[in-house]
Parts: sequence; structure tokens; C-alpha cells
Amino acid sequence: MAQKIVGLDWLRAIAAILVMIGHARAFLFVDFSELANDPTVVAKVFYLLTGLGTYSVIIFFVLSGYLVAGSVDRAYHEGRWSWKEYAVHRVVRLGIVLLPVLVMTAMFDWLGASQFDPAYYRGEFGAEFASAPNEPVANGVLVFLGNAFFLHNILVPVYGSNGPLWSIAYEFWYYVAFPLGFFALKPGRYQLFFAALFVLTMWFIGLDLAVLFPTWLFGYFAWKARDGLLGRLVATKAVYALAVVFALFVVMSALKFVNDYSIGSLYITAVAAFFAVIALSNPVFDHGARLAEFLSKISYSLYLVHFPLMALLSSMRHVARFDALGNGMVLFGVYILSSFLLAWCVHWLFERHTATLQRAILRSMRQRPRLGAAE
Repeated sequence: MAQKIVGLDWLRAIAAILVMIGHARAFLFVDFSELANDPTVVAKVFYLLTGLGTYSVIIFFVLSGYLVAGSVDRAYHEGRWSWKEYAVHRVVRLGIVLLPVLVMTAMFDWLGASQFDPAYYRGEFGAEFASAPNEPVANGVLVFLGNAFFLHNILVPVYGSNGPLWSIAYEFWYYVAFPLGFFALKPGRYQLFFAALFVLTMWFIGLDLAVLFPTWLFGYFAWKARDGLLGRLVATKAVYALAVVFALFVVMSALKFVNDYSIGSLYITAVAAFFAVIALSNPVFDHGARLAEFLSKISYSLYLVHFPLMALLSSMRHVARFDALGNGMVLFGVYILSSFLLAWCVHWLFERHTATLQRAILRSMRQRPRLGAAE
């Protein structure tokens, strides 16, 4: 079993929190340029920290590449690779939270649109802040099923108000594509078959999803580089490790400062995250291991539940936004605490049973009688 790396738990937790607080700020406060008074240093720092969500999703991709692609590489070289086990582990890992959250999104959206202010769900605030939909949210049965089978952004739109779901489809299809590409590069009689499936997968998901696959691969590159000169250097020298991780924050902040959300900026973030993921193995990041583990464990649930919850809370107050920080910080805290509480509930009810469900499915598959076997 791979050694637990506390630094990676911290990175996953912080990335999820940055996404969440960015959306909370968008729901509650006007854009930086629209503040009523000249912004203070506190306001500038607040808007900076709450503006790093897009880059934080790229951190998730790099982390996923490190852990998931790294596990494929390790299983292959240890002679225990199994397509069946890989498929069950990946589908359950995503689906055990995704399915109940889709149901929760449907409930929250119905409640917000029917009992409170429906304007947000009709797309009337799309021009006012980036996190809002530009058109009525899609909440039909086919859209629900498409999201459940990771086909959003391919065949159907994201379900309801839950905009952050976009990255889950990317994540799933990267899970599919990587082992196909991995074994297409390994000698064997099925090499061409895997190569053809890889190309077919890239064609099916389209350019919009495929264009960020290399950012996910930076995590795999970090996995391969962790035992090299760079890995040994940052793993043994705390000052170097701290400098590399600090550089990731500086890069993200600089990109935010110039308001650059281009594909190039996302790749720059992935490169910075590549170095940071390697550096986080240094023991200097082992402080607060229990808190890091807890926040990391609920990070997936937090990522999926916070947005429809905030949309509902905002519909209760007619999506009014504040033009001064002091007027809305209490509500900002309410949004954050409510999101953490709901994420913990979803984690406790569903996500914490991931390994149990994975084992149960694999056990049932092994026990299933073969076709034609004697009864």
C-alpha cells in the first residue's frame, strides 16, 4: 500500500476550499471593479483568494493524474493489473457521490425555483457573474441520466444549477483514456487495439474535453519524476519544498492578477502543480495530518454539493449581491459553514462507504457463475 502523503491531503483540501469560497463570493458580492468604495488591502486579498477556483480545478486534475495514473503504473509493474478492478474502483469512486448529489440538485433547484426566486434558474443573472447560468438550467430526465453516465458536456448539458459537475465528466473520461493510452505504448498483441480505442475515446469526448487531458497527465509525469533527482531534492530539503509549493500560489495569483483564464494559463498552472505535487512529499508538510485527512476526505463531496446549496440560499434572498465586504461577510460565513455541514453529511451517508461498495461489487463479480456452468 502506498505511503500516505499528508501534503497531498492538504493540497486537495485547499483546492476544494478555494473553489467553494470563489463561488460563495460570486453569489454574495459584486465583481471587484464594481465595489462601491476604493478597495482596501483586505478586499484585494479577499478577491484574490476567492478568484483562484478555476486554477484549483487544474490542481485537482494534476492530483488525480498523480494518484490514479500512478496506481495504473504501479499495478502494471507489480504484475497485478486488472481492468475489472480498475473500472469498478473508478466508477464507484465517482458515482457513489454523484448520484445522490444529482437527486439533491433536483430537489434544491425545484425548491428554489418554485418556492423562492426563480430568476437565477431562468438564467437571468448570467451577465452579472461568471458562476451563474446564461440560460434556463437543464433538469430533464435525459439530462439527469446523461450526467449519471458522465456524458455531460458531450451529449447533454450539466444537470440543473450544479455547474461544477463539468469537471466530473472530464475526470471520468480521463480515467478511461489513460489506461488505453498506457497499454497502447506497451508491447503486446493488443497494442493496436488499445491505440484504436484511445483514439476513438478522444474523438468521442471531443476537443473541449480532450484539450485538458495533458494537464491531467502532468500528475502522471510527477509520479514518474518523484524518485528522480528533483524528487530526492525536494523530499530532503524542506526549504526547496516550501519554495516550490509557494511558487504554485504565486503563479496562480499572477495569472489571476492579469485575469488570464486561457488554456495557456491552465497549462502554466499544471506545470507549477507538477512541481508542487512532488514537493509535497516532504515531511515539512506533515503538520495537522488529522485535519488534512478529514478535509481531504470530504473534499469531493464538498466540491459537488456546495453550488446547488448556494444557489438555493441565494434564491431565498433574490440573488441580491453586496457592493461592500462588511455588509455580507456574515452571510459569506453562513454559506461556507452550510456547505461544510452538507458535505460532511453526504460524505458520512455515502462517500465513506466507497471501499465497502467496491469490495462488494468485486466479490459479487467473482462469485457470479459462468455461462454454461453446472447448476
